[in-house]
Amino acid sequence: MADLKSTLLGLGKSAVKTSGNLVNTAKLTLTLSNEETKLNAMYTEMGKKVAEIYSYGATIGDYFTEKYVEVVAAQERIAQIKSDIETAKGIRTCKKCGKSAPIAAEFCPKCGDALGSNQPEVVAMETPQHQFHPQQGFDMRLDEPINMNEPEPEPELEPPSPPPSIDIKVCGVCGSRNDAYDKFCLSCGRAI
Repeated sequence: MADLKSTLLGLGKSAVKTSGNLVNTAKLTLTLSNEETKLNAMYTEMGKKVAEIYSYGATIGDYFTEKYVEVVAAQERIAQIKSDIETAKGIRTCKKCGKSAPIAAEFCPKCGDALGSNQPEVVAMETPQHQFHPQQGFDMRLDEPINMNEPEPEPELEPPSPPPSIDIKVCGVCGSRNDAYDKFCLSCGRAI
């Protein structure tokens, strides 16, 4: 019985010691993670400072020059992806305040800053092959058959605009319709 008691007591002490080791290990792991995060933040800050030096026209060395070129290329790719996302969503983002506006808006609805040209960026697309048809005298696509009996499609008419409601503000200067929460007109930039 004394052997069983000493065995159980030894197992209890061992369990307490093991759980204490697990707690200490967890604390040390967390401390290590925090220190690594701080170190990575320092590396990031150093990298930003180097990029800033290059943005002012100074250089540090060939290695950093190459890295700066890579950083600029990455920034351009990110800007293009952001622009593609905005185009896909049909919005534009104000460079001054960050507010989103419809792609056709010329002024920011939050701060009134001009959004720039509302013309979408022209993307070069592959054009289909065309060929002059000697009997019919016009260009035709090589991969489409000609149907001479097909009537011309009628132009689509825009549906009439609904009357202004409570959720819409009408600009007193230009008469454009704006959302109720807009502070500035999307068309003329005046305060509404």
